[in-house]
Amino acid sequence: MVATFQVAIALGAVFGGLLVDHTGVASAFAYCGAATLLAAIVVFLRGPKQAE
Repeated sequence: MVATFQVAIALGAVFGGLLVDHTGVASAFAYCGAATLLAAIVVFLRGPKQAE
């Protein structure tokens, strides 16, 4: 499990660096905002349901 986190950190750094190099710093913030919004929607839709 630790290896999974290490790979995710490494890939995030590589992807973020490529994104900033090719499209600028603002695109990194836009990507983070879009990814956070997508994650919130997935959690809202797939999260635990309340019992009645």
